[in-house]
Amino acid sequence: MKNAYVLLFLLFFSSEAISQVEWVSSDSKSQYAGRLFKTYLNQFVLIHSEFEGDGGHLLTVFDANGNIVFHLNGLDVDNEYTIVDFKDLINMPDSSVTLLAEALFFDPNSGTGTSARLIFSFDKEWNPIQQQTGSTFWTTDKLDIASDGSFIFMTTTSAGVSRVLQDETIWTKWLGVPCFDLNVTEGDTIVIATQNGVLLFDIDGNEIGQLPDLVYSEMIEKQDGGWIGVNGGALAVLSSDFHLLSGIDVPNGFVEDVHCDGDIIAVLTDSDFVFILNDSLSVLSSFELVNQGQFDCISINGDNVMLAGTERYGSDQPAHHTLATFVKEYSFDGFGFDLSNDIGIVNIGQPSSIEIEQGNGNYYVVFFRNIPVTIRNFGNKQVDSLVLRVYASPPAFIGDWSLQPGEEKIFVYDEVKRTVFSGNPSGNIYSLCFWTSHPDNLMDLDADNDYLCSDVLVNDYYKRFEDDIRVYPNPTTGLIHIECENGFLVQQIKSVSIFDSMGRMILERPFAYFFNFDFLKSGVYTLVFENELNNVVYRKRFLKLE
Repeated sequence: MKNAYVLLFLLFFSSEAISQVEWVSSDSKSQYAGRLFKTYLNQFVLIHSEFEGDGGHLLTVFDANGNIVFHLNGLDVDNEYTIVDFKDLINMPDSSVTLLAEALFFDPNSGTGTSARLIFSFDKEWNPIQQQTGSTFWTTDKLDIASDGSFIFMTTTSAGVSRVLQDETIWTKWLGVPCFDLNVTEGDTIVIATQNGVLLFDIDGNEIGQLPDLVYSEMIEKQDGGWIGVNGGALAVLSSDFHLLSGIDVPNGFVEDVHCDGDIIAVLTDSDFVFILNDSLSVLSSFELVNQGQFDCISINGDNVMLAGTERYGSDQPAHHTLATFVKEYSFDGFGFDLSNDIGIVNIGQPSSIEIEQGNGNYYVVFFRNIPVTIRNFGNKQVDSLVLRVYASPPAFIGDWSLQPGEEKIFVYDEVKRTVFSGNPSGNIYSLCFWTSHPDNLMDLDADNDYLCSDVLVNDYYKRFEDDIRVYPNPTTGLIHIECENGFLVQQIKSVSIFDSMGRMILERPFAYFFNFDFLKSGVYTLVFENELNNVVYRKRFLKLE
């Protein structure tokens, strides 16, 4: 007897401008929204995963204020199992919660894998009540409960339905047709949505009805006992005895998710449109989502809708982006965009040094050090923290920035390493690709400006000539002398540039053997020597004193 709210997770976040929900997961590089549920006690359960799919091995429970009250990682449930994948949730009459999961176990000794069905029961405080294990040779992904406490299980892949009471299987039915959804009414009628229409069974497994004209991929029991049926881009409202009351072809794509609250129905399409309908399926309002995240779920929260899915930061290439589960609130007319952050990268400077090391074998490691990355706030509110990421290197967590709308700041990334197996990398050009994520641990409106690459020429001039160039005095109060006895190197040098500690160029001059920098403020600067091809042949830091 699932209530009509078990589709979506809500999370509440207060703002001085409007009351708005916006939350983004931040505990892994990639994360996907699976299913979302609401409990009888107004708590919200998110099933999510580091692996794309309908279920997930992560379960997080929030209260109405957005506080995490419970978290369960399916990798840590039982050492006997490799992974536990949560599938479905039902609310029990006493406000406890029962979860359906599938356990996948791999035996490294025999090289074989087995699976088992798990039932987790928690009281209303999320204390574990019991855990039941049942052997199964087919994946169980739908669960509901009858009035006597027996469980009704269904598999969408093997077209099987079974009733289990106190770990004893009472009956099993193989329907021989693809199954999509399962519900059990208050009168213990088992309602199964199949490819050939709706099938009705009593509690003893006897077929009591066939409705071949009602073909739905999802059926939601309403609070008044009626039904909502979903089939592709079509939506139908049915009476409690399955008579068609109204129907509509939803504009702009197929139905991705639907949720009803009283006589209001919210629909999310796969083209990222939201429609608010009344009980007769008349459109009350609609809007298009502009954030580049993947929207998967929708729910009604008073006069607003909650949308959940997977946010993408960075490019559309898997190696150069970060995926995170998100939840965001909008009004019925789509208001909510103005609170979204939007940061991105506008420039990547050259590293202050590049070093090549040869490993034990036919490979090399290239070290790119002190890379200035310019980040811009494209949004309309201040951003105080963010994450700067680069392929195959640790992320940099930046805080206390106070980056104003339209403002740019430079962050110097310490070191990027690249392993090369195709010979000595000297003379080759490599791309350094950075992207931003989690501005103030929230969503980012436009992922396209998150990501930028810069080509860098790898050379080993500094290693070859670092003993040939002498820059003195260092520290200096203004005058710098450059001494170089290597004629070949002198012929290579065309210009000398000075960069400050933030990577900004102060000036560029033709090569000379001395310079007067008394106009510079005190601080650390870098001399950069370039050849006629504008390639860096040497770098040297110096300290300027007043």
